[in-house]
Amino acid sequence: MLWALLLLAASGSAESTEWDSPSCTEGVVSVFRGEPAVMACNISNPFSHITITLCTYRGESRQLVFSEPAPGDFSRDGWRLWVQGGQAQLVIEKAQDTQAGRYRWILTGNQRNSEITTLNVSEPQDTFFTPSYGPETLLTELRTDPEGTGQVVLIILALVALVTLVALVVPVVLLACMRAWRRRHGALKLYKLLQGSSWAPVGLWSRGASEQESARCLDPTVTSETL
Repeated sequence: MLWALLLLAASGSAESTEWDSPSCTEGVVSVFRGEPAVMACNISNPFSHITITLCTYRGESRQLVFSEPAPGDFSRDGWRLWVQGGQAQLVIEKAQDTQAGRYRWILTGNQRNSEITTLNVSEPQDTFFTPSYGPETLLTELRTDPEGTGQVVLIILALVALVTLVALVVPVVLLACMRAWRRRHGALKLYKLLQGSSWAPVGLWSRGASEQESARCLDPTVTSETL
């Protein structure tokens, strides 16, 4: 009977000293500014108390974020801590630069454990200036599907090149035609103006008349009777 009581006492003490075996978010949690961030720590036994402090990357300051008994749901300055049983989550709804750094968790269950999680907050990307389709994407599509999408893309590129060529050639041709038209009509207007002008040089008309007379004299079909 005594041995049975000793065995029961030993088993009870063994259960009460079961290891917590903490497990927290590994690596670096990276988010853009304004996005939500979640870090978590779990143990195999129920939490009795949790303390979380934040140390910036440069180590310039250390800030107490939470020091709360478990279980519970706590909020403070943009952080939210949820603790239930052996699970704990630290949630940031809109991450800011001041919330980036190394978070030290003091986890108290059957034992007292210390764990580190890291949060990195970066500048959000401007999707308006980020090309979603470009030469690299085109080459990737050509490699992955050379007989399907690749042919369609090549046809589109050929059409674009043809339209570009037409757009470049047509204005040049139109400009040349306009210049030729202006030169021709300008010469005709000048000729008519000189013919109807009273101040035109006399030598010009006399020279023209003499040239016409010479041409008529040299023409064998013109006779004296015709003259």
